[in-house]
Amino acid sequence: MFRRMALCLLYFCASTAQSQELTAADIIRKAMDHFRGLTSYSQMTMTIHRPDWERSMTMRAWTEGDKRTLVRVVEPKKDAGNGTLSVDGNM
Repeated sequence: MFRRMALCLLYFCASTAQSQELTAADIIRKAMDHFRGLTSYSQMTMTIHRPDWERSMTMRAWTEGDKRTLVRVVEPKKDAGNGTLSVDGNM
């Protein structure tokens, strides 16, 4: 993953260095946009470790650009179906 990110950054630096000056933030934004694409889907499990207990939660997430995000809880059963929707930074 790191190697792909580094190659992508080098590509963006080389291809745009001739036409304009880019800041580090511009380069990172272009790399993130390249990997994100127009839409994305992911499934993840978050584990919370505490000294006296542990809990895991599995979620599915869909994104459209960086403006729209939907995250739904899949497991555990008691939380399944809960989710968050974010549009233009509003939940």
